[in-house]
Amino acid sequence: MAQFKMTSSDDPVVVYDVMREAANQLIATHLRAVKDGGLSDPAIQAVRAVRAELRTIGSADIPAQKAMTARLEASRKRLSGVARPTAVTENGAQKAWGEAGW
Repeated sequence: MAQFKMTSSDDPVVVYDVMREAANQLIATHLRAVKDGGLSDPAIQAVRAVRAELRTIGSADIPAQKAMTARLEASRKRLSGVARPTAVTENGAQKAWGEAGW
């Protein structure tokens, strides 16, 4: 019988958490653009749209969560022009945020 080895990219909790962190980073990017802070502010409307779209993703739908993560990261990158943050792992290697195993 073949053994199934789950990686962090298959773990539903990790996939969901990565999607939510991508959303938080995009929302932070939008919030830096707030001009008047009212509900009609385009940046506030963008934040509300991100949150509304997140609510449409099922908590058990891993493919949809991965696709949403990719869209969120692409949007943040387009808006901010900033590469994904990196971190140093326990063994000293650098990995990009969201990369398997981090």
